[in-house]
Amino acid sequence: MKKFLYSYLFFCLTGLGFLLCFLEIFPSSLETSWLFSLCLFLPLAFALLHYTKCRAQFSIPLLLLLTGFCWIKREEIFLQSSLMFQRIKAILEELYSLSPSSSYHEIEGPGEYVCLLLLTLYFLFLLLAVLKKRKAIFFCLLLLAIIPGYVVNLPPARTALGCFLAAFLLWEEAVFPKNPLKQWLPKTGFLLVLYGLCAWVLTPALSPWLFQNSQKLHSFINQTGARLFDNKAAQAPSAASDDSESRAFTYEIKEKTQTISNIAPAYTGQSMFHFSADRLLQDTFYLRGFIGQDYNNGSWTAPDKNQWYLYAQQNNLSKEEAAKFYGQPYKLGESLDTYTYSLEFYFSPAFSYLPYGSEVLEDSPGETNAFPAEALVSRGCFPLSLSTAPQLLGQEVEESSSLSASYRNFSQDFYTSWEAQEMALVQEELESLPVYSSMPENPDIEDITKAAGEIQNFLWEHATYSLSMETPPKTVSRLEDFLYGQKKGFCVHFATAGTLLFRMYGIPARYVSGYAFPASLLDENVQGHYSGDIPDSTAHAWTEIYIDSIGWVPVEVTPSAEESGSSTDLPNTDSSQDIPEEDNPENQQSQQKDDTSSALEKENAGKSPAPSSAIRLVLVFFKYLLYVLLTLFFFAAVLLTRQNILFRKRLGYLSSGPRRAYLCIFKSLTKLFLLSYPVEGKHMGDQEFYQALTEKLPPEKRDGFLDLYWEAQAFAFGPKAPKAKDIRSLRSHYLFARKEFLASQTPVSRLYYRFIRVL
Repeated sequence: MKKFLYSYLFFCLTGLGFLLCFLEIFPSSLETSWLFSLCLFLPLAFALLHYTKCRAQFSIPLLLLLTGFCWIKREEIFLQSSLMFQRIKAILEELYSLSPSSSYHEIEGPGEYVCLLLLTLYFLFLLLAVLKKRKAIFFCLLLLAIIPGYVVNLPPARTALGCFLAAFLLWEEAVFPKNPLKQWLPKTGFLLVLYGLCAWVLTPALSPWLFQNSQKLHSFINQTGARLFDNKAAQAPSAASDDSESRAFTYEIKEKTQTISNIAPAYTGQSMFHFSADRLLQDTFYLRGFIGQDYNNGSWTAPDKNQWYLYAQQNNLSKEEAAKFYGQPYKLGESLDTYTYSLEFYFSPAFSYLPYGSEVLEDSPGETNAFPAEALVSRGCFPLSLSTAPQLLGQEVEESSSLSASYRNFSQDFYTSWEAQEMALVQEELESLPVYSSMPENPDIEDITKAAGEIQNFLWEHATYSLSMETPPKTVSRLEDFLYGQKKGFCVHFATAGTLLFRMYGIPARYVSGYAFPASLLDENVQGHYSGDIPDSTAHAWTEIYIDSIGWVPVEVTPSAEESGSSTDLPNTDSSQDIPEEDNPENQQSQQKDDTSSALEKENAGKSPAPSSAIRLVLVFFKYLLYVLLTLFFFAAVLLTRQNILFRKRLGYLSSGPRRAYLCIFKSLTKLFLLSYPVEGKHMGDQEFYQALTEKLPPEKRDGFLDLYWEAQAFAFGPKAPKAKDIRSLRSHYLFARKEFLASQTPVSRLYYRFIRVL
């Protein structure tokens, strides 16, 4: 009874862990009561099979019952299996970018019949491991349930891992029951309580407090996490990718949408631009790429390129006049302090990547910031930022007032929308903030600066900078998970939240991703100019806001960049909220040389260098090697199961009685002798067959085989049934002859006869 109880608990815990891992990847609408019943009653059948000695008598009815069930429900099983494979296909498409439009979260998970069938198959392999007493097979089965979740970025729940831990602790008691139950239960219970305390109390409650209050611990954890997981990270958040993207960052793709990813960025180390300037008038350069207008369900949608032109035509402005708006900041600041820059692309750009305040010629980028690519751009530029924008207010250019008035109305119509339901919690908190409560309908630049400071403080009080994020729950929006759930994120999360917050203040704002690099990346040459290659690790996301009579101005809302000279220079900024990222050794040296470098440089330094191409090839090799090993493991398990069943059949264990068992073993022995001493033209049912076989046998085997033959004849046709010792003796003859035959074969033939022919 003790063995049965151990077996039942063992199968229950393993089955529950398997189902939780399965449903994490394939969420289904199954009722909890049905899942509970499945985990309660199916292990009962397999515990009986493990406990009883008459497994053959129980196995055959259960197998027939399972086969009949599959036949009756074949249509439902086929339909549910197809849904499961569709979801697998969609997940792989999103992971490996086979289809950018895939959405696996919309595909319904498999139903109850597939769950029942898969759990039964899992229990069959588990029963084989228990009967063979092979802990290695059991451990591989546990990994087989856990690893797929990490492969598809849907790791198993802590409860599932706890069930597997308990089953692992129970293995010895289930296979070799020796300890009293009263000794095992307290020990295992204590370990499970300790696991639960760590998983549900210490990790979610104590760890964040330590993480946020110890800067050294924060840096160490981030650095260790980057080393462990950086190679698994997906495309940079500034690229148009989704949560399942697994490629390293290259450059932004020209698409109409950009999905906010929770996967930390990884980089290839390639250079994206060569930037040079005749003067350094700003500490940070923002190269604008993708522009997001509408936000919905974790994705930004780009505006229409001709959106502003159509609006301007309705206000009696020609397209040529409307296009002048994009060059207005440079025209306003042309008489002030400007510089000349050149931007050389090392790739085919999808966007203009012109810095803010750049001179715009006839090639107007439009609202999408995209225009025909040029290999080299060389233009003048005013160092536009929130701190330098007031210098432009006193400047006037031709038609600037009418153009600004039209674009002000345009920006209010198209860049101030936000979802009230998604931002309901945020709005409740904003009601108590002084700047938000007193914000005028048409704020001036002073009001905007105060609002920017209040928005920065709001974001940094609710979230810290971190590259280690979990997949958000499907029932919670990404912003709610960022601000009130995980309370951490990186630039794409802060930029998204910051853009929507500015809109809630009534300030037109847009989400922007591109490249932001500190001036310290540029080296001075002998002519007194500054130049340097800009790596892909400078990919970044930020918010830009519209200031009337000036244009779009970048605002940095990411904590690790808040000290940047060209960001905002905002008031009410608490530098203690800046939490540094992981340190790159090369960037550490540059920081030691320049203690006054901007915090954006810290952010770029925090992004760990991407592995070399050779290392990436090795990682890809090992990833596919894992797939191959898992496939081989599955086929090996099937082959071993078949070999075990057929071998036991050869030895008569599956026969219905002692007489049939004896005759089955004798028949197996006869077939074994036929392999070494074939008898041509005769069948085992012929009268002369055994005489011909006996004559071919060597003298030392002939007499023994004749004795066994006459004994088998007596048991087959006589009233006497064989005893257990007779069956054991015949099995010994067969096993000895089998061992002798296999020893005479080549290694390849030996494998064939052991696992294919199954002697």
